[in-house]
Amino acid sequence: MEQLTRLVTGTKAFESLWKQFSADRFAHAYLITGNDPEYLKEFLLYAGAMALCPKGGCFSCVVCNKVFAGEHVDVHVYPKTKDKILLADISEILDDCYVKPFEGDRKIYVLNNCDTLSPLLQNKLLKTLEEPPENTIFFLGATNESTILATVKSRCQQVRLDDTSFEEVMKYLTSSGISEADAEIAACFADGRPLTAEKYATDRSFYKIFDEVTETVKSLSSSKDALKASAKLSSYGAGTQTVLRMLLLLYRQTLAAYADEEMLLLKHKKNDILFIKGMYSPEALYRVVDLLTQAKIRLDGNCNLSAVIDGLVLSILEVKYSCRR
Repeated sequence: MEQLTRLVTGTKAFESLWKQFSADRFAHAYLITGNDPEYLKEFLLYAGAMALCPKGGCFSCVVCNKVFAGEHVDVHVYPKTKDKILLADISEILDDCYVKPFEGDRKIYVLNNCDTLSPLLQNKLLKTLEEPPENTIFFLGATNESTILATVKSRCQQVRLDDTSFEEVMKYLTSSGISEADAEIAACFADGRPLTAEKYATDRSFYKIFDEVTETVKSLSSSKDALKASAKLSSYGAGTQTVLRMLLLLYRQTLAAYADEEMLLLKHKKNDILFIKGMYSPEALYRVVDLLTQAKIRLDGNCNLSAVIDGLVLSILEVKYSCRR
């Protein structure tokens, strides 16, 4: 909790909100966007706690603790059980928001996953956003801003949650007790999403798969290795998209090693990266990254898993030998 509080309150986005509420010049509706859905949910909750906290956002008082525990009667978080906000949720919000606060001076509505709201549901919410009840504040969260109607955006103050740097994610993970070696892999893989990185960092199976994928790449020397590599990569089934992202990370880090070995983020995997570097020319690596991107798109389109992986492995070998140093 302490590490997360430091992470959230250190953002420009939070500082902007804090200044508004401290000066009592806040909006009644905010659209807050960010790349990490889990981090965004936490940020919205922190914003709600700050808006109600008698100390302006101490995050340790009775009021703040009630908000974080989901026990504050004036803080309403949606969706309640599923990933999507339903018509019943919107109807409940529209009926309830005109009821006066019970415990404090304000009512807070936190709406996560607003990018999944249909245009119909967004339009139902629109009038309330246009003419919000007194002392009611809406915090809307979305990872995909393009799905939010322009009319809804125009009724909200828009706040972009800062991208979190690799160094910040590393600091967050290591201060939470994650080893530096494990934190490097999780932080790189999560690509600036701190709570997503934390999820991977506490999953030992994630590291087991990463090591297996690394060894598969290192052992892919000739066509006789193709069958074994294809079988291994296909064996992860529904997790194959994750495996493709691991492959992208490894090949991109190998490209970085060509530019400057000091640029490597996976410093504890440097020997593996340099081994892979010795197998590929820079041109081959660029083309392999493109092949992996195409394979991810095909799997997203529900193409046959085995066919996609078999074709990928053979194409990697072809590129490797056609683009020799």
